[in-house]
Amino acid sequence: MKLSSSAKYFIFIVWCSACFIVGLLIFASGLLLHRNVLPNKSSCVNFAESCRNLKTLDALEKCLLSHSSPQMDKQICTESKFKIVLIIIDALRYDFVEYNEHSSDESFHTNKLVVIRDLLENESNKSRLFKFMADPPTTTMQRILGLTTGSLPTFIDVGSNFASSEIDEDNIIDMLNRHGKKAVFLGDDTWTKLYPNRFIRSYPFDSFNVWDLDTVDYGIREHIFTELRKNDWHLLIAHFLGVDHCGHRYGPYHPEMKRKLGEMNEILRNIVDHLKHKDDTLLFVIGDHGMTSTGDHGGDTENEITTALFAYSPVHDLFSDEHGTRVMRQVDMAPTLSSILGLAIPFSSVGSVILECFPSTLVGSLSEIVFQLWRNVEQITNYVVEYSLHNAQLRATKKIDNTLLRFQILKEFRTTSISSDITTFQREYRAFMADLLAMCADVWVQFNMVAIGCGLCFLLITTLLCYCICEGLSPAEAILCQPEHVLLFVGKTICLLLFTVVFVVHLFGANVEIRMLFAIAIVCTSVLAWWCHQLCGPVRIMATLHRQLTVFNVFVTGILLVSLCGLFSNSFIIGEPSMILFFICSVLWVQFLFYRRPKAWTQLVLLFYVASTNIALRMAFEFLKCHEDQAHCHDIVLKKFETRLCVASIVAVALLVGNWLRSRPSKFYACVAVLCSVLLALYWICETFFEYLTIAQEIPVVLLPLTICSIYHLILTPRPRNTQNCLWSAAFDASFSDVIVFLALLGCIVLGQTYAVPVVLMVVFFRTLAVFLCSCCYRSDDFNKNLSEVPWSNVILWSMSSVYWFYVTGHYASFAGIQWNAAFLLQKEIGDKMLIPGVLVTLNTFFSYIVHGISLPVLLVSQWTRFPKSVLSLRSANGVATKNNETYAHTKEYLQFGVFKLIMQYLTLFGLRLFFVSLSATILSRHLMMWKIFAPKFIFEALAFIVSILSLLLGFVCVCRIGNEIHKNAVVRDNRSS
Repeated sequence: MKLSSSAKYFIFIVWCSACFIVGLLIFASGLLLHRNVLPNKSSCVNFAESCRNLKTLDALEKCLLSHSSPQMDKQICTESKFKIVLIIIDALRYDFVEYNEHSSDESFHTNKLVVIRDLLENESNKSRLFKFMADPPTTTMQRILGLTTGSLPTFIDVGSNFASSEIDEDNIIDMLNRHGKKAVFLGDDTWTKLYPNRFIRSYPFDSFNVWDLDTVDYGIREHIFTELRKNDWHLLIAHFLGVDHCGHRYGPYHPEMKRKLGEMNEILRNIVDHLKHKDDTLLFVIGDHGMTSTGDHGGDTENEITTALFAYSPVHDLFSDEHGTRVMRQVDMAPTLSSILGLAIPFSSVGSVILECFPSTLVGSLSEIVFQLWRNVEQITNYVVEYSLHNAQLRATKKIDNTLLRFQILKEFRTTSISSDITTFQREYRAFMADLLAMCADVWVQFNMVAIGCGLCFLLITTLLCYCICEGLSPAEAILCQPEHVLLFVGKTICLLLFTVVFVVHLFGANVEIRMLFAIAIVCTSVLAWWCHQLCGPVRIMATLHRQLTVFNVFVTGILLVSLCGLFSNSFIIGEPSMILFFICSVLWVQFLFYRRPKAWTQLVLLFYVASTNIALRMAFEFLKCHEDQAHCHDIVLKKFETRLCVASIVAVALLVGNWLRSRPSKFYACVAVLCSVLLALYWICETFFEYLTIAQEIPVVLLPLTICSIYHLILTPRPRNTQNCLWSAAFDASFSDVIVFLALLGCIVLGQTYAVPVVLMVVFFRTLAVFLCSCCYRSDDFNKNLSEVPWSNVILWSMSSVYWFYVTGHYASFAGIQWNAAFLLQKEIGDKMLIPGVLVTLNTFFSYIVHGISLPVLLVSQWTRFPKSVLSLRSANGVATKNNETYAHTKEYLQFGVFKLIMQYLTLFGLRLFFVSLSATILSRHLMMWKIFAPKFIFEALAFIVSILSLLLGFVCVCRIGNEIHKNAVVRDNRSS
């Protein structure tokens, strides 16, 4: 079966897109750590209720040892009178705490916490010091999650609440509240963001300014001693930030570090003095992570993951275990604190109970020791089994059956330990817990550097091959290689892959998904490379590069490289809207200066165009939404301007539709557009002034489907106009104008009245931009020859424009920046119906990329529309055609080829940007802002790329459908004339 040229172009675009997407998936599988968050919550069956009537010690021990939890999330809890003071010193590296006799007095970071050394020496039975090992990523938010839930935090915790950073996984803070106990917090405001309204009293302080060493610490010091004198809490948390901020600003080897550690020593000594005679309070001093030699953290180096835990009991001795360990993992904190406080262990905890942190009164007998350990074994076994039901990756390890077998063996040890040596049970307990933790860690917290490297390579190779296609392909190769040749090459490639199976298996082990992606990536890139070899030659590519080597092109390329290199800076990413605005305006003005016209009136027209684009950009900038980490920024679009925005949005939509109606569109679509505009205005008025009207909520139910159906028909079943006198370019331009107007109406609906004005400004901007760019590119000597080409500078501007309008329509690359209210546009309660809300949120978030992708052919069509005589002169270059359909058949080949090449240029630039974003996330994986800035940026760029691919394909389909309709009209006219 012979394929048409448009079908071959479409397949080629899909194939290139598949290469990018597969490389992207391989990279993401290695970089982005993920874990499913289960909704289960642990609760207590109180020990006093189940065993209180037993009179003898033997009967009591039998009750404890034989009791099994009646449900998976039910645990037996013992009553406890103890309270806990938890002091967190951010970035407290272990060597900051451990006393080193050989250290010099001039050292700035060692032997400064003298109070801990004194307690360990003078009250050794009441104090313990552990190495406290954190799991990467070593950032504060993930570490707090690990400390309170006992789980291994990752970047993507797939839970039910993406719009907020609030923790909804089972945790010790919520456990306190469920059991009627209270908590107080002081310090880093990250806690109150993760656990809002959970504390009876809280004293949060801003943690963002890492240059501020003292505000948080002094604020805690002002309130903590007052809180220590109160008796209405069971857990007091104080999170100091001065040491961490000192590390970020100066590093650990600086006099300021000596000062901050000295202050911590003084505060700890005063706290110990306050607790000296309280027999119901324990003190824990911990660090959430360490720091590198430069003061950074976020990675998995020894200095970053090794911190300290100091436990102190003012009155009671701590439990002593000669076979115990002096190394404790941070995930052990949640089950340990829960057990001391008499709470259930959080359901998702994978930590172990550390008995050496217990007061001896809590584990005074063998039965109580076995009870505490066995409760932990039951909890983690239940969690792993439940998690395996929701995660195919864990099921694929085939270790669940082995876990259950070992659980039964450990259960037998439990029943015999009370009458024999408990050492065997403790040893088996530690081995069992360590193996389960290792199994979970293999699934959750390991970066796969091989997958990351392979993903980067595939992204780069695909980008280079796409560039070669763009530069090496000419209109003469409008007919691509036959499909049977491609299938033959695919067969050869698959045979070649059979010889690499051993290598791939060795490279990726048992990870079936990555192996499959790797094999697909090899096939896709190999076929693409073969295509490139068949269609392009190095001589032609070099000749094209030499022809494009002009001062202006070098300038634009420099702008592009600066914008890409800026992605390695978190400050640039936060301030990217301002930089993109500067880059676009700079390129526009330089292009205006470079392409002068001999006629003064032409210069004035071009000046009007470039001034209009700059005004539209600057007006839209007023609607920019501040990034959550952007200091000294205030959103200009505020609630108090709601009335003005409503009026401005209605006027903007009216002007847009009114101007479009002047081009005399189809009466049907004109009526639909006017109806949509009226309904939209009515909806905004009701939403602003009569928000309690129930009928207003039904307007989007009619408005949104009507707009989407119109777009569907305009793209897939177009009815071109203005096709007389061979002005097919005008028909294309008019058809795209129809599509763009309805896309703008769709944007106004999903973005709301707040950002309707930027949507209209965006349409005005890139319509004006397209005319300006094609006017600058027109040169009578070679315009006909390059009629099917769009300069790289124009495509670069278009790609930058898509990024800029993403920001000024109220978004930024963070989950907190997603406008979740779009999900409730059609329904107020989502429930299990996630598809339509997901589509609406996607349309809202990536609307800029959708519009730029579908409208990309406008860059080429505008050249044909602006200079129709040059289009007609194509006939004289390849023989005179006497019939309309013959003329158009030849012209259509040029147009389809031009749109195909334009899409490949856009894909190349987007792929290059995606490669730089991925590379920055890889290089800066240990950066402080990795999981706050760089990882979200990568995710949003990847999603924008996928959405853009779908939009580009829709735009190409629109061109082909319009072209076919025009060709049919031409045939009909020829038949009538003959």
